[in-house]
Amino acid sequence: MSGKYKCPDKGYCLYAAEYMTSLLSALAAETEGVKYSDDIEYVHRCRVATRRLRAAMSVFEECFPKKEFGVWLKQIKGITGSLGEARDRDVQVDFLKGFLSSEEQHGSKVFFIAGDAAGKTNQANVSETAIIPVYSEDDDRAEVPVVSRIVNFFRHIFSPGTVKDKNGETALAPEYNFRASDPYTAGIECLITRLEQKRKSIQPEVIKSIESFEKSKTAEKMGTYLRAMIVEADLNQTDIHSPYSFEKAFYNITLAEEGLYWYERFLKDPSLVKRHHEMRISAKKFRYTIETYSGLYEGELKDQIKVMKKLQDYLGDMHDCDVWAAFLDDFIDEERKRNIEFFGNDRFFMFVLPGLNFLKENRISKRTELYTELLEYWDGMKKEHFREDLGSVISLPLQSSLNRIIDSSPEDSPIHIALIGDVHANLPALEAVLADAKERGAAAVINTGDFIGYGAFPDQTVSKIRAEHIISVIGNYDLSVLKSRTKKKSLPKNRHKRFAMEWAYKELSDENKRYLRLLPKNLSLMVKGMSLYVTHGSPDSIKDYINETTPNDLLRSYISGTGADFIITGHTHTQYAKKIDDTWFINTGSVGRPDDGDPRACYAMLSLNPFSLYHVRVPYDVERAVEEIYRKNLPESFARIFREGKPLDIIMYSD
Repeated sequence: MSGKYKCPDKGYCLYAAEYMTSLLSALAAETEGVKYSDDIEYVHRCRVATRRLRAAMSVFEECFPKKEFGVWLKQIKGITGSLGEARDRDVQVDFLKGFLSSEEQHGSKVFFIAGDAAGKTNQANVSETAIIPVYSEDDDRAEVPVVSRIVNFFRHIFSPGTVKDKNGETALAPEYNFRASDPYTAGIECLITRLEQKRKSIQPEVIKSIESFEKSKTAEKMGTYLRAMIVEADLNQTDIHSPYSFEKAFYNITLAEEGLYWYERFLKDPSLVKRHHEMRISAKKFRYTIETYSGLYEGELKDQIKVMKKLQDYLGDMHDCDVWAAFLDDFIDEERKRNIEFFGNDRFFMFVLPGLNFLKENRISKRTELYTELLEYWDGMKKEHFREDLGSVISLPLQSSLNRIIDSSPEDSPIHIALIGDVHANLPALEAVLADAKERGAAAVINTGDFIGYGAFPDQTVSKIRAEHIISVIGNYDLSVLKSRTKKKSLPKNRHKRFAMEWAYKELSDENKRYLRLLPKNLSLMVKGMSLYVTHGSPDSIKDYINETTPNDLLRSYISGTGADFIITGHTHTQYAKKIDDTWFINTGSVGRPDDGDPRACYAMLSLNPFSLYHVRVPYDVERAVEEIYRKNLPESFARIFREGKPLDIIMYSD
């Protein structure tokens, strides 16, 4: 391999290799069928295999050399793209045939003759299709030979007036209308024919994309690479169940979950079709992410995947109805123009229009029905605590060290958890706090975010927290730093704050930027039967403050929304603890940037069984933090933040 990379964790990369090898096998099993079989399921399964492979590659990217990864991903995307339209047409035709068989009445049927726009038939090169009614045997017109009926039909279309009857006498041209018992068949069969023509026309491109993929030997190259990883791991007796594997699973699943639940606000409005479509995409990503990591967990998250599959089906079926409604509007316009071009008028189009309108109305009605069912299903998910239960399952492995202590210690022994936050790139303060927490018997450390900002050690701070496997959520400052490169207008106007964000972004390694982006905004943990809800600001927003001024009614709404025994936050840079009803609100204070005039580092120690809670102030080497600020030519105001334990705004105002 020409690309260079550093394996982040042997267990994680082994899991990636085993999972992706199975996906490659699934893809290889379908490609021949896509090229040569009429069975539409080959296209469906092949497309799903490429989608799952792409979803896996996006989360396992760090396990691959950069150059090869980009080439392989491009090849796989090529197949997904080429199969997309083919699969859409297959699904539409399959649906219409089922719809036709369930909706059509006994009566007249239709058959098709091919011809070009001038009306000349050319079976070898079909470009257009004229639709001709054929009447049932109990119709008087059925006695007229098919050819004669076709001739009479065209005479009626082009020269409506009189025709020869079966006795050779002149008579008024019959009305070529469908009987009331069957007004829809023609329109739907017309649509089926058009879609089948389109599907046939794109098959060469489908075959070409598959052959291009096969010629590139991408599957073989990926397979060779993955098998080498598996062999090496087997020789070293590597276990996929590493702390890193579970951390990545938790953060990626939680991130995908947040993407889905962001759209909950749009569910109550049935007119927000675009948002519902985006929610469908997020649901699919969420499900694929759960499936990707399911092999790490006992039970393989089968129940959670089943719930998400049904949600995805509701959203997908709604989207299909939306697509049909928009598609039929365009198709009706195009078919009318096609008939006028073919016949010189739109008389014949009126035969197919009722079926098209009926289908459109049916899909709009079905969409309304599905929307109602979706709301009921979503409410059911909330009542069954789907999100909380999933969070509990995927978060438990993050507490592996804590769990081992729980399992190995007596039932009534205490558990100590250090709660930290707002480190703000102050590495000396972080090191002092972690050392102090260890001496006090902390079995686990939970971090409420704001890793970086103002301090001179942004990259080292993130790396330290990662190396210690500290359970973390992202802070508002972390998010602002990550956006500082692309969203300049969102940066603060204060030049020192703006500089701090832009400088921190430049100092972070790509690996640590990726890690921060994967962090959730909140998480739920279970310890000794007690639920801990962790976020930077509040359950509503990571920019909100929870402190002495927060109304009790608002605190109770947070309790109702989370159902937690402990709600743990940061952001205010001041220590805080308050019990409302049966729930404790705890603010960790700030490790690296206290705002209360005391420059010592601050954190909280939570003990369970029995319960105790206290804040700890830890002296640290402030001058080391300050000297590094000077060495890196950062503003003097940043040095004063750490020396004086005051916020930047007060320090700058005092100048």
